[in-house]
Amino acid sequence: MPYSSTARTQYGNQKLPMAIQSNISGLTLFRSKFLSGKNNIQISPSRDSKGYSVGRQQLQNGITIFNITVPHWETYKLPLNDRDKYRIYRNGCWHESIHCKYTPDEVYTFGAKPSARPGDENALNEPLAHDMINIIEDRRIEDLGVKEWKGSKRERLFSNAYAYTRRMKVDEFFNLYLKQHYDFAKGEYIFPPNDYTREKIIRTRIANMRHEAFLQRFLVKRIKGHENLPHAELRIIDKEARMVEKQLEKIEPIRDNLKERHRIFTVLANLSMKVIRDLGLQFYTPQLTKVGESSWDQSFDSTTVNPGDEEKTRAGIDDYFDEMMSIEVVCADCGAHYSKKLGVRE
Repeated sequence: MPYSSTARTQYGNQKLPMAIQSNISGLTLFRSKFLSGKNNIQISPSRDSKGYSVGRQQLQNGITIFNITVPHWETYKLPLNDRDKYRIYRNGCWHESIHCKYTPDEVYTFGAKPSARPGDENALNEPLAHDMINIIEDRRIEDLGVKEWKGSKRERLFSNAYAYTRRMKVDEFFNLYLKQHYDFAKGEYIFPPNDYTREKIIRTRIANMRHEAFLQRFLVKRIKGHENLPHAELRIIDKEARMVEKQLEKIEPIRDNLKERHRIFTVLANLSMKVIRDLGLQFYTPQLTKVGESSWDQSFDSTTVNPGDEEKTRAGIDDYFDEMMSIEVVCADCGAHYSKKLGVRE
């Protein structure tokens, strides 16, 4: 139920944030159970959480639950007004609820030790594989979610727009670390001869840049600073993203059983490793801290909001929607440029 004046008197000013969090958690729990179609859901607000995650957890009585970790409202600082901040929060909870409904169990611990549990900081032994399957699965389950819940499309677009404003400008990274090593005439990188250490540094930076570019292209459908990147690099990223998109269209769930879920996991795992190989990402290690976290969470880092940040962020969201209405796309096959409408202003 909404927060009321009665609760204000009961809790007092010092406990007001606790009352608000209690109400939000209650609404979130109800909504998550409704969206996922599952009753074994637990909501865990965390003051240390950068974003949202979900994992399966076995209780002492042997019952398995889905534990959805969300930011604590009191410490969840975003450069947005309260209404828009709640839109981001609500969409994050929708996203994790759809994971509970569609994600195969094996995805949660892919790239982690067999005994890994959600929140275990020491369990990740292949963080890149864990991150990539999360990225691909995030897109898959959201595509399924908006088919089932048509009204979620608007909130998904707004959250993508916000995340886009908070992500790295890929062109700035390229200009700072890679431009001097790139042959624009040949459309390829030049590595120093007989200097393996330097070559590894360059390949690590290429992998870092391509990882971020793929994430942006695949999840928000636009690369920040794409107009200043080499066309050959854009073709590589776009071609890989389109390949994954086509493969995901083929694995829409037919029935909900263990055999079908394992089949879907196998496809997701193979796709994840293929993207890593095709883009040469094996030199890069994402800065993940626990099982269930992905590099997408870096967009939602709860930090001190400086004066003017809200206006800049709102302007960035508006720019995102303006450019999403009609953007220039590079054909991955022939290199031709054309305009493509990918979204509408929200």
